[in-house]
Amino acid sequence: MKTKLFKASLFVLGGFFLLLTSCNESKKESLDLIQIRGEAQGTTYSILYYTNSDEELKTAIDSVLDKIDNSLSNWVSSSLISELNRAELSKFSLRDTFGFLSDMLSASERFYEQSEGAFDPSVLPLVNAWGFGLSKRAEVDSSQIDSLMNFVGMNRLQFEMKASHLTIEKPIETKLDFNAIAQGYSADVLAEFLESKNIRSYMIELGGEMRLGDPKPMAELWKVGIDKPMNPEEGREMQKVLELANKSIATSGSYRKFYELNGQRYSHTINPLLGYPVQHNLLSASVIANSAADADALATICMVLGLEKSKEYIAKLDQEVEVYLIYQAENGELKSYQN
Repeated sequence: MKTKLFKASLFVLGGFFLLLTSCNESKKESLDLIQIRGEAQGTTYSILYYTNSDEELKTAIDSVLDKIDNSLSNWVSSSLISELNRAELSKFSLRDTFGFLSDMLSASERFYEQSEGAFDPSVLPLVNAWGFGLSKRAEVDSSQIDSLMNFVGMNRLQFEMKASHLTIEKPIETKLDFNAIAQGYSADVLAEFLESKNIRSYMIELGGEMRLGDPKPMAELWKVGIDKPMNPEEGREMQKVLELANKSIATSGSYRKFYELNGQRYSHTINPLLGYPVQHNLLSASVIANSAADADALATICMVLGLEKSKEYIAKLDQEVEVYLIYQAENGELKSYQN
């Protein structure tokens, strides 16, 4: 159901704060500000856009997100990725009608090679072993991790897409999880949908990953705030406010999803090159890129690499990317780096 907003509002969305100020009738130039909210991919989404159309879009948007879930979600037992992960065959074919799974494999292969293995969706067995996936945390030792590492690596997969049929060849024990890129990718798909409806000024947020279209009426940029890394029990504060348009932004951090065991903190970010949760002083990585999928993947890569290696990695990219890294200095003080 469409909702028109007529007063100033502050929305807290995933890893970001989005500050919105409404326009009066003369400034809107007859455009209405529409808000759509819902649930998808185990999280929430929020979309804001300006339009002069009365067409209701929530049903269609939910349908798009359902199709993505039915392709890429490990939490949907009947999804294509769940079917693939359950397969007891090393070579498996399925019908990828919308091409979502094929897109994820292609993008993941690109980032896997570009990051020299720091981005790797085949890390799922390790994610499960450390207690951040579908299964409960078990007692983990080095021999178990060494065993699982035999099946981690996108280089162990071969895939081919022909006429909506996707064929994948991989070790049976190799399992995939696109959580580090799928929400950003979903925001990109939704942006394409809105633009097909001639909607150019929009903000899409899904699980904290964001895609921003043209500025608001009167050329006002979208204001996005980055969370200050804090223990969840301490609440939330803004670290920095950015003004953006026609860009995407994603944040990955180690300060919200973790557990403590025997005095040791274990982050949900697993280093696929080592098999263990990351242990470094980088607390949060926010990446601004053209596509939300790229921003999502790059933020994850930064969290795997750590502060100094992230700086080097971003500097070598062949695309224009901005990063905002928040880290903890030796004296415990929070500091930031922006390229």
